[in-house]
Amino acid sequence: MANVFSNIWHYLENFFKALFGQLGDAVKNYLNEFAKQQLGKLAIDVVGIIATTMPEADGDAKRAAAIAMLKQDALADGISLEKFGVSQFNFVIESALQALKASTQATTDAVAATTNTGK
Repeated sequence: MANVFSNIWHYLENFFKALFGQLGDAVKNYLNEFAKQQLGKLAIDVVGIIATTMPEADGDAKRAAAIAMLKQDALADGISLEKFGVSQFNFVIESALQALKASTQATTDAVAATTNTGK
């Protein structure tokens, strides 16, 4: 009986690894494309500014500030966001946050690789 459960667990483990691996690639591709778009660039800049200027604020305060700043910056760049609802703003801000984190991690990994190769 233990062998049956072991086989089932092994199957499920491989299934989830494959699923998350594929999702991971899809998310990476989405974030790369998002970062190339005008609104994506603006949102990433806004999230970076908010993270730097409001490090002690809670998530709701940061999100509200990011949305307000994104609205202003987008309008200044000729992008109308007046039809955006809360969900769309939250999605754009969260996408920007994840893109910023991925970029920061990639930079950290590259520095670590360079440092380790130089030894």
